[in-house]
Amino acid sequence: AAAYRLLVDPLGASAVEAVARANNPNPAIFYSSLGERLADRRKYHSAERAFLLAIEADPEAAGPRVGLGMLYMQIGREAEARDLFDAAFEADPFNVRANNMIEVLKHLAEYAPTKTDHYEVMSLAGRDELLGKYMSRYLESVHEELASRFGFSPPGLTKIEIMKDHRWFSARTTGLPFIPTVGACTGKVVALSSPKSSNKPYNWARVLKHEVTHVITLQQTDFNIPHWFTEALAVESEASPRPQAWNKLLLERVPKRADLLNLDTINLGFIRPKDGDQRQLAYCQAQLYAQYMLKRFGPTAVIKMLAAYRRGLTTDKAIVECFDVDKADFEKKYLDFLDETLKTIRVRVDEEAPVSFSKLERDLKAKPDDADLNAKVAYEYFARRDLREAREYADKALKLKEHHPLASWVKARLLESIGDKTKALELLKPALDESKPDERVLDLMGLLELDAGRFEEAETLYELGRKDDPLSTKWLADLARVHLRQGKKDKFLADLVKIAENEADQLEVRQTLAKRYLAAAEYDKAEKWALECLYIQVYDPNAHVVLADALTGLKKYAEAMEEYQTAIDLRVKRADNVRVKMATVLNAQGKRDEAKALLDAILKRDSEHPEAKELLEELKKLDAKPKGEG
Repeated sequence: AAAYRLLVDPLGASAVEAVARANNPNPAIFYSSLGERLADRRKYHSAERAFLLAIEADPEAAGPRVGLGMLYMQIGREAEARDLFDAAFEADPFNVRANNMIEVLKHLAEYAPTKTDHYEVMSLAGRDELLGKYMSRYLESVHEELASRFGFSPPGLTKIEIMKDHRWFSARTTGLPFIPTVGACTGKVVALSSPKSSNKPYNWARVLKHEVTHVITLQQTDFNIPHWFTEALAVESEASPRPQAWNKLLLERVPKRADLLNLDTINLGFIRPKDGDQRQLAYCQAQLYAQYMLKRFGPTAVIKMLAAYRRGLTTDKAIVECFDVDKADFEKKYLDFLDETLKTIRVRVDEEAPVSFSKLERDLKAKPDDADLNAKVAYEYFARRDLREAREYADKALKLKEHHPLASWVKARLLESIGDKTKALELLKPALDESKPDERVLDLMGLLELDAGRFEEAETLYELGRKDDPLSTKWLADLARVHLRQGKKDKFLADLVKIAENEADQLEVRQTLAKRYLAAAEYDKAEKWALECLYIQVYDPNAHVVLADALTGLKKYAEAMEEYQTAIDLRVKRADNVRVKMATVLNAQGKRDEAKALLDAILKRDSEHPEAKELLEELKKLDAKPKGEG
C-alpha cells in the first residue's frame, strides 16, 4: 500500500487496503505500519490518515499514537502531539519514544521565540537568545534570494528550533538518543543542535540555508519531491565547493561505471545506504544531477521539475514532460556530464592511497625497470632519511624516464639538503608539465623561487597550481603569502576571499578580512566579513566590535550602538575603550549630552583613561563655541 502511494497510484493503494480490511475489519498493524512508511517519506497527509485509522482500529495501542505524535512534531503541531504521547505512555509506560518526547516537550516549553516576517526562531531562555536573534536576521537576509530561485515562499512563519545540545536535538528529531548530523528539516520545522555545544565551531548560516531550502522545496511540491532532488537543491543552495571526499568517490567510480547510483537507485543511497561512502555518493550525484539539468536544459529546469512534482508526477514522467527526452537519454547524457566533471578534479598528494614499503619492494622486484616504481621507492627512502638509497633509485628512475616528476623531486630535495638550491631548481624545471603540473614539483619550485626572493616567478608557479586545482586552499594560501611579501594588498585580500569561499568554517581568514577591510576604510566589505565571523562564532565579542566599527564608518549609527553594547554584554576586554567608541557614535547622532555622561562614567572608574579624557575635552570645546560655529 505504501509503495502504491509513493508511486502516485491511489487506486492500487485502495485495492490493497480493501484486501487488508477483508482479512481483518480492524487492521491496526496494517494502518500503523502504513503510517510509519509514509511518514518516513514525508507523505504527511496520507500518513496522518493511516495513523488515525490505526488508532480507531485499536484504541488501546501505544504505537499508532506515538507515530501520529511524531508526525505532528514534524509539522509543528506540538500541542496535539503532547496529548498523543501522554495517552501512549499511559497505555505503555515502557515506551521509550513516548517518554522521550514528553521530556522534549517539557524542555521546549522553556524556549522563547524571535519572530520576523517569515521566521520564528526558538531558543532556550538564558542560553541562545543572541544566536536566535542573528539567525533570524540571517534568514530574512537570504529569504528573497531563495524564494526567487525556486519561485515559492512558504506561507506563515517557518519555525526554527535551536536545541540546547545534540542530545536534545536527537530526541526532538527522532525520539531517540543519537542522530549523526547537526541540522534536520521535516518540511515545516527546522531543528539544529546549538553551536555552543559543539566541540568545533561551524558555519551555522550554511546549515540553515541548506535546511530552509528543504522547507521551500518540500512545501512547494506538497511533499511530493523525491529525497534526492530536495537534497540536490539544498546542497546547491549552500554555494560551497564540492568536498574533496566526493571528488575521490567520483574518480574511483565514474571511469569504471561501477557502483554509481542512477535515478532508480539514488533515493536508496539516502534512505538505506550500504555504507557511509554510498550516502556521500548520493549527495554528490544528486547535486550533479541538478547541475546537469541546469546546464543542459537551462535556468528554468529546476522550477519546471518542482512544478511537475507538485502535480504528483513521478521522476520518469516529469523528465519527459519537462525536457521532452526519455529517461534513457537523460541518464546517458548525465554520464557524459560526469566524465566532463572528472576532467576538473585533481588527486592531491595528501590524499593518495598509501602503499606499504614492503609491497613497493615486491612490485619493484617483479618490474625492476619500471620508472614509476623506482621513483616511489626513492621517495620512501627519502622519507626515511636514507639519502644514499633515495639517490640511487631516483637516478635509476631518471635514467629510465628522463625528467620523471617524482624522481626529479627526490633528486632536487637531495640537492637542496646540501645547499645547492640553484641546481635543484634547474633540475625541476624540465619536470614541470604546465598542462597537468605535478603538485610536488610545483610546490618545491615555488618555495625555491620564494627563498631566492623571486616573487614574480613564485607567483606565476602558484597561479599555475591554482588554475589546475582552483578548489585547493593550498595554492591560494601560497599566493596569499607571495602577495603579502610583494605588498600587493588587493591581491592578498582577493586570495583570502577565495580561501573563505572554499572553507565555509574557516573563522581566522574571515577575521583577517574584516580587520583588513576596516583598516582600509572599505566599510561595506568589513561589514560583510564581520557578519561572516558571527555566522561561525556569534559569541565572540571582538567580532561585534569590528562589525560596529564598520557600521560606524557606514554611518549606520543605531546598528553600531547595538553591536557595541552586545560586545560589552559578552564581556569584551577593555570594555571602556568600546564605551568611548559608543560616545563617539552618540555625538555623531547629535546626542552630545549622552556622550559626555558616558565619558564621565568611564572617568569615574579610571580618571586617567586617555581616549575618554581626549574625547571629553573635544566635546567640551564644542560646547564652549558660540552657536553656529563648529
